[in-house]
Amino acid sequence: RAGGAREVLYVSGMPGTGKTASVLKVVRALKAKKQGFKSPFTFVHVNAMCLSTPGAVFAEICHKIPALARSCRGRLSEGLAHERLAGFFSETRRQQVVVLLLDEVDCLVTQAQSVLYRLFDWLSLPGARLVMMAIANTMDLPERLLPRVASRLGVRRVNFMPYDRAQLRSILLEHLRAGEAAGAFCDDALTLCAARVAGSSGDARKALQVCRRAVEVRLQAADRRQDVQMLDEGGDAEPLEDGKAPISVQEVAAAESDLLRVNPAARAIAGLGLKARRLLLAIVLELRQRPGAS
Repeated sequence: RAGGAREVLYVSGMPGTGKTASVLKVVRALKAKKQGFKSPFTFVHVNAMCLSTPGAVFAEICHKIPALARSCRGRLSEGLAHERLAGFFSETRRQQVVVLLLDEVDCLVTQAQSVLYRLFDWLSLPGARLVMMAIANTMDLPERLLPRVASRLGVRRVNFMPYDRAQLRSILLEHLRAGEAAGAFCDDALTLCAARVAGSSGDARKALQVCRRAVEVRLQAADRRQDVQMLDEGGDAEPLEDGKAPISVQEVAAAESDLLRVNPAARAIAGLGLKARRLLLAIVLELRQRPGAS
């Protein structure tokens, strides 16, 4: 409504805490509402983790702004893309606001921080009509910026805390109800999954991954038993009735163990000696004591 903002909305928090999903949901709600806006805004979403280099962000933005995309077909160099964007945001006659979401913005940090400097510099232009949002897993990124970059940046913060056990259990139940599978897991199994994920990371995606793996464990076990039954009877076997029972605590625990074993980092750590593991533990404990550590 104000025609842009001179501050960056900085959204931070641990992975899997709903940062990107929440921002995208708000943007969809604003697009559907339409009331109170003089003209529709252009929404540009760039995931910096998907870029080949930090400087490629300028060409990516060019291709996603309709007014520029028509004249920016094909590959653009970093310099040319930045020049066209600088001209676009300097155009005072432009009425439409651009809402720019930079996801995984910490991937744009370079040694000289020149990419972030040029991005944030657009906010100081008189006719920019730009709203910029940045999402990252690190809480202290603004404090780690060089003075010349920080001088271009006013920050409004929103921090997402990790999900606790009750919140994770509620998320799992909501997904099961949405899939018409509310009875697929026993209550104790969901509670165990939520408690263990909340105790480690609070990552909702990990909790969903554990549940998905638990279903796979059940299906694989059922297939093996049915194969054995077919061999014993020498023909077709009837479907096993225990496949209709809810996923148990034991199956969730087995799924969590399977996921831990396929993690390359966990496998490498498990193969280290006692002294090396103690050193890694000391480093983790030291990092957790630092302000803003995630």
